[in-house]
Amino acid sequence: MADPPQESDDGDRLIDAYRRYFRVMLVDDTPDLLQEVYRLRYQVYCVEHSFEDPAQFPDGLEKDEYDAKSLHSLLIHRPSGGIAGTTRLILPDPNEPVGSLPIDSVCQEPSLRDPHKVPRARMAEVSRFAVSRSFRRRIGEAGSPSAVTEESLAAMDAAKKDLSNRRLAPHITLGLIESLVTMSVMSGTTHWCSVMERALLRLLSRIGIHFDNLGPQVDYHGKRQPCYRELRALLAQVKEERHDVWEILTQEGSIGPSE
Repeated sequence: MADPPQESDDGDRLIDAYRRYFRVMLVDDTPDLLQEVYRLRYQVYCVEHSFEDPAQFPDGLEKDEYDAKSLHSLLIHRPSGGIAGTTRLILPDPNEPVGSLPIDSVCQEPSLRDPHKVPRARMAEVSRFAVSRSFRRRIGEAGSPSAVTEESLAAMDAAKKDLSNRRLAPHITLGLIESLVTMSVMSGTTHWCSVMERALLRLLSRIGIHFDNLGPQVDYHGKRQPCYRELRALLAQVKEERHDVWEILTQEGSIGPSE
């Protein structure tokens, strides 16, 4: 498969260039599409990276106990019909939201467990942010499931010098986040949390997407940063800093989180 452009063509609006190459597909409970999600995750997390033991998934489908209470998406490459990436939004247990997300097992920050500070019933976890190997071809991208490493960031800087250029942004990352916004609106989610690679957080901040740290880094398949953000505040800051990115994430303002 040809390596698709990761930035918009000169003269294009970012959203037009993005839509020319990618579209979001929400998986819902469609068995065949869920198989594609689990198959890609197996390839990325078990075969290409030793995050999970492939012996635990003899059917070649990586899944866990959180999938049943998650919303899933695929990012489709329009020209080829291939799957570029996948991610999921893990919803909290409505009966006992505190302690029901994976982040609770690795992050000991007290505010995470304080319902007066964080509305746990409406906070979901961003998880399994994975990009297909066919779309991780730039320098350093193969070193991370998200296709973002310190090496890939340095390569971007060397090539473009300034990623804040208003026409530039990584399409696959934006497509997966667009899907997370859509799934959040569907589920009534108002806050996101996650345990992310610092390189991915730095890339996101360069295009106006900012998270707040939840305590120090933790050892979770390498060093990771627990983080969170209210979705309305996140999108408002994106709109102020990168209106072109906001257009993609909110489908030109047609969707957004509830109050």
